[in-house]
This record gives sequence, structure tokens and C-alpha cells, in this order.
Amino acid sequence: MPDTFDQLRGTLRQQPRRRTARLQSENRALREAIGFAWPDATFIGTSAAATALRAEIDVAAQADTAVLLSGERGAGKGLVARLIHRGSFRFGEPLVAVSCTAMPSRLVGPELFGFERRDRYGRTIRRLGRLELAHGGTVLIDALDALPLDLQPRLLSFVRHGVVHRIGSARRILVDVRLIASTSGDLEALSAARLFNARLLARFRHASIRIAPLRERWEDISTIADAFLVELGRRSGLAVTLDEAARKSLLRHPWRGNVRELQDVLVRASHLCAGGRIGTADLPSEVVNVADGHTSSVPLLPSGASLRDIERLAITKTLEACAGNRAKTARQLGLSKKGFYLKMKRLGLWSSAR
Repeated sequence: MPDTFDQLRGTLRQQPRRRTARLQSENRALREAIGFAWPDATFIGTSAAATALRAEIDVAAQADTAVLLSGERGAGKGLVARLIHRGSFRFGEPLVAVSCTAMPSRLVGPELFGFERRDRYGRTIRRLGRLELAHGGTVLIDALDALPLDLQPRLLSFVRHGVVHRIGSARRILVDVRLIASTSGDLEALSAARLFNARLLARFRHASIRIAPLRERWEDISTIADAFLVELGRRSGLAVTLDEAARKSLLRHPWRGNVRELQDVLVRASHLCAGGRIGTADLPSEVVNVADGHTSSVPLLPSGASLRDIERLAITKTLEACAGNRAKTARQLGLSKKGFYLKMKRLGLWSSAR
């Protein structure tokens, strides 16, 4: 009997370690997916937008309040979250990330808040959520716009009181974490359409940071490309540079996928180039074609166009290129179906696209 008890005690001790190891592995994968590419990275750029963003990061790091990061996919929301954590007094404690789109919606609640239930023998099965596991540190909720509606009041309660209620349990657990949420959707439009909790949005609204897309800070493209190639060379042991023609091509491309797309293009080009020098022949045709003035799906914008005009033009041209297929158009623009529908309605394009 003692042997059996000792074995059981040993198994129970190992379970938290296995859970921690699995979370560390998942977190590494998520960090890579959402932009934690460089261990000691900073937000690179000399543009006014990049300079202002670094100042906002410094302020947010000291505030220790819930922060909302908004921006297109690939713009660097994950990197900004890491920099905020690194500059805060919580640095050294866990930075735990959970993505609302990386799993089925029914699993988001148990993953974030944990759960308790009884098995058929009456024993309690308990699993800690990411909020509890990050106690003392920071939790990044990626794709907040995809958080299921039924979980939003629960998250609102946590933001207000710092108390976790595990799924299936009435127990109140005090947890000390700093919340950072990111979104590539329009939460204001979702809230107006009653697809997002207005009170939860209000909690994030006072500390919101927008990360500008790369096309709005084109003067940073060259600096980012050079910095990435230096880091790539450090890791591979091979020095890679851009020739002037390739650099001009990068500056002319609209970068719908933002910094992530730029990095992917440079990784591919660094493998193809000869003699450590990237030329236009090593770049994807869509990048070079824009620079050469060939046909492109990116429309030329009229002088003095408003943001609304730009959005309308981008959507209509992409719709034409996708032969009116709205689902394909949404994917091309990096929008969810819900976000695409709301944007089309706001711009008065939904009826005309039918």
C-alpha cells in the first residue's frame, strides 16, 4: 500500500510539471506566430509613427493597466506586447499568451480561465487556466475580437476585480496579472452591432495603442530590412545585403502582410541570392512588378484621398480581382468574415456587392 501511495504522490507531483512544460512549448510556438521573432528586439524605425509608438510603449509599461493593441495582421502587435512587459516591473515573471483563434471557440474559456469538474468516481478534476498560471506576470490575449460573446462578461469581471472563476466552479481565486489584448478587427463597429461587449471595450479604450501598418511608415522599410538581414546573418553565419534595385522594389511594395510579410520575403530571397547580395531576381514577382509599374492588384490612390476613400477603393479593386467572391476578398484583405461584412456595411458597399 505505501508503494502505491508513493507512486500516486509521484504522479501527482509530475502533472504540474508536464502542464508547465506543455504551456512553455505552446507559448514558444505562439510567440513565433504573433511576432516575437527576436529575443532582444525593439520597435525599429525612425519615422514619426515609430518614434511616437516607442513613447507610448514606455508609458504603457509603467502604467500596469489593461492595454489594447490594435493593428493589422503582421504589424507587430506581439512585439509591442513583449516590449511593454519587458519595460514593466513584471519583467522576470511569466508572459503567457493565448490566442482566441488558435483553438475551437469552446476551448477558449477553459484555456483562459481553467475548469473544474467531477469524474464518474466523484473525484475533482482541476485544470489551471492561463490567467492563474501567469500570476504575477502578464497575459496577452491575442485576437480579442474573436473572444466568444458568452465569455466576455467573465473577462470583464476579471478586469474589474482580478478574480478568476474557473469554468464549472463557484470558487473565487484572486490573481494578480497585467492584461494586454490585441485585435486586428474593428471593436467599435463590433460593439455598435452588439457583437462585442461595450462595457469590456470601455475598460480597454482608455489605454489603447494603434500600431500603424508598414505602408503608413514606408521610410522605415529600408531600416527594418537591413536590421532583419543583420539578424539573419548573425543566426546563419552568412552576411546578406540588398542591392539598390531590390531596395527600391521593397520601398514601392504596399506590404499588405506588413512586417511579417517583409520578413518572409527576405528569408526566401536570402536563400535564393548568390554571393550574399539580394537582387530583384531573388524577390517575388508581385514585389518587383509593382516597382516596375506592371499590373498589380494595388490601386493607385488619388491625391488627398480620405481613409474612407482608400478603404472603399481597396475593397472594390480586390473584389474585382476576386471576381466578386466575398469570402476570397476577405481573405485577401486579411479580414474575418464578420469584420469584412461590418466594414462593407459601414462603407455602403454591401448592397452593391450582392
